[in-house]
Formats: sequence, C-alpha cells, structure tokens
Amino acid sequence: MKKVIIIHCWEGYPNYCWYPWVKKALEEKNYEVIVPEMPETNFPKISQWLPKLKETVGKPSEDIYLIGHSLGCITILRYLESLKENEKIGGAIFVAGFTDNLGYNEIKNFFESPINFERIKLHCPKFVAIHSDNDPYVPLRYGNIFKEKLNAKLVIKHNMGHFSGEIGKGESCTKLPDVIKNLLEMTNEYHGNLLDTEFRDPNFLKRFKIFAKKKSEKNPWTMHGVIIPADKIESVIKEVQENLLSDAPYYAHFYRDNEIILVFKEKVFRITPDKSTWKEAIEYGRSLGIPDEQLVFAPNKFENEEKYYGKENFLQYERI
Repeated sequence: MKKVIIIHCWEGYPNYCWYPWVKKALEEKNYEVIVPEMPETNFPKISQWLPKLKETVGKPSEDIYLIGHSLGCITILRYLESLKENEKIGGAIFVAGFTDNLGYNEIKNFFESPINFERIKLHCPKFVAIHSDNDPYVPLRYGNIFKEKLNAKLVIKHNMGHFSGEIGKGESCTKLPDVIKNLLEMTNEYHGNLLDTEFRDPNFLKRFKIFAKKKSEKNPWTMHGVIIPADKIESVIKEVQENLLSDAPYYAHFYRDNEIILVFKEKVFRITPDKSTWKEAIEYGRSLGIPDEQLVFAPNKFENEEKYYGKENFLQYERI
C-alpha cells in the first residue's frame, strides 16, 4: 500500500483546512494517509520538525509520497537533503511552498543553510508545486523556483489565497482536488491479478512488483497482485499473451480507476466496473470452458483489494 504523509503549515494541525478532506479522499482510493501533528506548531523549529517527519516516514521507500503545505514544504526539502545515498521516496507535492523565510524571523531557523536542490533531486524523482495567484504571503516566483530547480510541475490556481483555514475575512480552503489529481498522476499505475501456474516461463512473475498474494483454498495456485506502470501496460499485455499457457483456459486482468483490461491468450477486452460492459467477455470466457465463478474479474478497483486478498496478505510491494 502506498503511504502519503501530509505536513501541515505553521500554526496548523491535522484537522486544519483541506487536510482531512484530502486524507479521506485518498484513503477511499486505498492509500495509507498520515497527518502528523508537528511539534510546537506556533513556534516551529526545524530541529524538532525534521526528526518528527523522519519518525513518521520510517524507512524511506519509493512507495512513500510527501505533501507539504507552506512551512511543511521546507520541512520536506530538509528531509530529502538528509537522506542517504540510495534512499528515495516516490514524489512530493508542495502547496504554497517557499525557499526563504519570507521576512519572518520566527521561521528563520528553517533556512540557516542554502537548500541543496541537486542533492534533493537524487532522493525524489517527481515534484509538483501548487500556488495561488493571490497568495498574501507567498509570491508566485517561488513556484517558478521549484520549476527551475526541481523540474517541478507548476500548478497556478486563481484566487485561492494561501490554501489555508479562515484568515481574517478570507474563506477557509477545505477541499483541494488538485492535490488528489496530481498525486494520482504521480502514482499513475495499473494493478493486476496473475496466477503462478498460468505461464510457460516459471520465472515470469519475477519481473513484476508484487503487492499481495492469495493462495486458493480449492485449486493448486496462488493469485498475485502486481503493479504495472501505466507507460508499460501495452507491452505487458503482449508479454502476458505470449507467456500464457495454451493447454488450459487461463486469463489475466489489469485495472485502474474506471478501466479493466482482460487478457486472454488470443483476445483482449477493455471493459469497466459496470457489469453491463462484461457480456461479450463473459461469453468468450465461457466458450473457452472457464466457469462463471472465475469470470467475476475481482478485484477490479484499488479500494476492493484489501477485501479480496485479506489485509494479512499484503506484502508492502516486495518482489517475490
């Protein structure tokens, strides 16, 4: 399961502004989401915030994504600077981030040394910077700095202020769909279900990243949940067709969002979770001798995986 950690702003807290909405939305898409309460949020110190972030992350992994808001962004940058040579995370999203103290002495301690952008890029391959054209604290030039120094995707929103809770007469920002949209793009992938007995090459499954295994109680096989980068899915479909055994009616399926891809030896069907789109594929499977109970194409949504595999069968994306 991918882990997302949201680092709140100066004077923020876990239930502030858009954090609970983003947390709930991502959890519904089967992400683990943590919003830690940073120490002494009214009088923040990097000497306390950085250890707190390290503690929350645990072991760095490319399945970890960090989202920072305002002061949370420099905390993430300092965290990335601190990682060892081969340690990486999957990506980072900065909301109203900045690269100096904006004239506030209270946060000067976060900027006592220059930001080492080159080192940061070694530990994180993907960045998104979200800024507002009327932020009263953070000028748009900081978004351009992230774009230039980190090759970040820059998203400029209109009239969103500092993306904060209610300040003065400003409205509270309680939802931020751009965070969800960009995180999903950043983690763009298909999941799939492959049997360990259906391929000619006994080592075929070793080329994939495995997130779960489920041993059948009735049959001598184990189902493997696999992860496929979106830009690799077409080549994987061809590889699966080439390797599927021809002496039994096997098939595999891949899915994401509202899309399901069924891969048979001689045919591919592209359907949706709407069962009204399944008729032709089910009839084809029956023609091969596949029983109806094996033509339910489950799971076909990320949020249904825990129910199908069982929480105890998740492998934290280890390889077999």
